[in-house]
Amino acid sequence: ATELGFPALSLPMGSNGMNWIDTEWENLELFTEIVIATDQDDAGHKCADTIAKRLGERCMRINFPAKDINDLLIDHGMDVAKSILKDAYENAKWTDPSSLQNVGNFADEVDAFFDAAEGELTGFASGWDKIDEEDIRFRSGELWGISGINGSGKSMWLNQLSLNAISQGKKVLIASMEMTPRYTLGRMMRQATAQRIPAKEHRGKTLDWLSPNLWLFVDTLTPKPDDLLKVFEYAYRRYGIDVFIIDSMTNLVRHDDYQGQQVLMEKLVNFKLAFKTTLFLVTHARKGESESKAPGKFDVKGSGAITDLADGFMSVWKNKAKAEHLNICKQTGAIPDEEWVKKSDVIVEILKNRHGMFEGRCGFYFDEPSCQYLERQSSTAKAYVKSKASPIF
Repeated sequence: ATELGFPALSLPMGSNGMNWIDTEWENLELFTEIVIATDQDDAGHKCADTIAKRLGERCMRINFPAKDINDLLIDHGMDVAKSILKDAYENAKWTDPSSLQNVGNFADEVDAFFDAAEGELTGFASGWDKIDEEDIRFRSGELWGISGINGSGKSMWLNQLSLNAISQGKKVLIASMEMTPRYTLGRMMRQATAQRIPAKEHRGKTLDWLSPNLWLFVDTLTPKPDDLLKVFEYAYRRYGIDVFIIDSMTNLVRHDDYQGQQVLMEKLVNFKLAFKTTLFLVTHARKGESESKAPGKFDVKGSGAITDLADGFMSVWKNKAKAEHLNICKQTGAIPDEEWVKKSDVIVEILKNRHGMFEGRCGFYFDEPSCQYLERQSSTAKAYVKSKASPIF
């Protein structure tokens, strides 16, 4: 570089070692701009990154079409090499930290925001009109919490949501630590076929539909969060899985370990942002005086970080009083009270919606043979995979 007319200092050991920075620190303090012109190969780029981290924001990186400046001179001759190097110096770039981004880099993100406002919604839909008509979407890079009292049907509802996601081209991984594959898939098979006991041929056809898009995490009852996320990362990189369900948080962190819950939530947030995936985390509700009231955001058991760090939160509440009334009538032969019959079997409430406007309740009716959640009492369960050679919908 000096021969070409540019003042330069040579690294005493090339890309090997950075002890020279310690001894030359005071001399380097004299310069407000430092242009790094290490070799244009992997070792040179790594060396440049190390220097920039040590010397800070005053560093700029130069790039030129040769392994090093000596090769540039040999390949092009004095005059051409000097011209190339002059242009390279003028176009040298600041090595800003990756966390510092100019707003001009987000033009596509701004367009996506307004496209969504105009009806071009991003993410996948829940599959239920009652929720989707409120513009609720589950987007990449979002973490949703699902809360509810024990036995409220959180896992079952998420199973059907998984089928709805798969029908929209999503790939899903379910980590249900307390439920064996036998029962998870058995219930999903009922939902997918809309039959209590589908024929073996129908089951085979349904598995053929599910196999390219559904995986299960099968491990111990209480896996380590880091081990789980390593599998998630592999699943994303290897198979392109973009929807992950963790059922439940209690299997990863004790309900009274608030610090552990904070750490877990931070890891989940970092994961869904790094890989642009959608995560669902099942949590539990604090025990109240009774189960007659649907739990709210402040009823989520555990640290406040659970709801604070999630992008969205919803609760699933089962109307057990109605279920008990209908069961008594069934056992005794009595006619059910019409007021009870009209009531919803399940309430799904959007408790938090960081990237949307709607927060509120949606009522559902539970079809026991198919394990499906229906929007209206008059609705019938739909088959995601039909038994005959008809199209899948």
